[in-house]
Amino acid sequence: MKKTLAGFLPVLALSFLAACGGAADAASKAVGTYALDVDAFIAGVPEMKAVPAEMLAEMKKKITGSIELKADMTAAFTVDMGMPMVPKQSATGTWKLEGTTLEMMTKKGETNEKKTAKLENGTITVEEENGGKKMTMVFKKK
Repeated sequence: MKKTLAGFLPVLALSFLAACGGAADAASKAVGTYALDVDAFIAGVPEMKAVPAEMLAEMKKKITGSIELKADMTAAFTVDMGMPMVPKQSATGTWKLEGTTLEMMTKKGETNEKKTAKLENGTITVEEENGGKKMTMVFKKK
């Protein structure tokens, strides 16, 4: 019995290391800066269809956003709609990846805010509700 257990423990330890290594490897591949896909963002906002083409082209030049996932599991987030009535938003926080589910946590004042996104093929997709309307933001790895 002792010999069986002695032979089994190294195999068990290696399997735990392999499992952890896989998760760590996926997280290390996620590290980087992701830029907002402005065209996808505008296409996902129904109200933008009524905006004249010239105005839309100018808006596209001003809208920016990024998510930076760092190796130490911290993150920086920014979105700027390029309009005076919509202030630039930025935050820092932490992140973790489980499979394709990306959880990003920030702190606003005394409250913690958690956003869940999908990370696949170098693209982060964040869906959220804003004023009763669903909004999708797509960020592509640079």
